[in-house]
Amino acid sequence: MSPKSRFPQQFYEIAANEVAQRNVVRGIMAKAFTDAGGDEKKAIVYYIDRRAAQLAQEARKGLFGAVTLVSGVLTLFFGLGAIGLALDQAAPDRAARFVGMIISFASATVCCVVAGVCGYLTYRCIKGGIRK
Repeated sequence: MSPKSRFPQQFYEIAANEVAQRNVVRGIMAKAFTDAGGDEKKAIVYYIDRRAAQLAQEARKGLFGAVTLVSGVLTLFFGLGAIGLALDQAAPDRAARFVGMIISFASATVCCVVAGVCGYLTYRCIKGGIRK
């Protein structure tokens, strides 16, 4: 039985293919070689693990960045919609305009919170990746 991997298998495969094709990230390989005390086999194992971690971090950054972008666009959309609805005289009465404005502002607030959480998680992923 194999031990549980920290990252998806595809990241390890990419790193292993880089080693096999001698197309490694030089900085990661230099660090791995130093940490392995000059042992080439250990360095390759260290390289594959570190490169898989880097690939996983890049994937997380891309995901959170996309969610943050979508949340920002939705916030802008609902915010402008609320302003437009508040200024629009086509609504039958003041109560209808007020309800529409409250719903739009509530939606914009939710999107702002989601964007903030995604931004915070992106920051944590980047900070965690730099520390390792």
